[in-house]
Amino acid sequence: MNNETSAPEKIDDLQDTAAEVGRKASISIFALLGMLLFPAAASAGSSDRVKFSVKPKVAVKLVSKKPGQRTYRIASNAPFRITASGVIGPIRSRITKIGEAAQKPGKLAACRRAAGTLPTTIYRAARKTAVEPAQRKAQSVLITLRYSKYSKPVFKIVPRRKKAETPPVGQACETNPQG
Repeated sequence: MNNETSAPEKIDDLQDTAAEVGRKASISIFALLGMLLFPAAASAGSSDRVKFSVKPKVAVKLVSKKPGQRTYRIASNAPFRITASGVIGPIRSRITKIGEAAQKPGKLAACRRAAGTLPTTIYRAARKTAVEPAQRKAQSVLITLRYSKYSKPVFKIVPRRKKAETPPVGQACETNPQG
């Protein structure tokens, strides 16, 4: 008996083999695509659960300095605080101008007593000044600090931190902060 097969049978065998190879190749391609695409699909749904944070920043520029008074332009992307050291007595703060892309960060006027050489918090902003993307000047507020003209205070304007890390808040003044 002869092991030879006819030409049509060989063609059928080759077609069956080619079909089987094609099926295996397409399964492999789909499996590979699934492995490549699945991590992207899984992570796409989790992006709404990722909390992005921006480093708190406060931009400060001294606008004017006179005996007993300083005016600063402040733009921030987080609440901030102002501390004073090297002065004893009341320090009055007043926000005099708010930029087009800014908001009121806290009280418009306040008065706190500074404690001397140790830093004392004299103003605490409740929120950031910037409310929408814009140039820094448009996101800023002008705050004027008034104090005894015989004092030489050192002011620091920085982002607010946890309560345990901040200087104590000065006592409220007994006089009207408007005056």
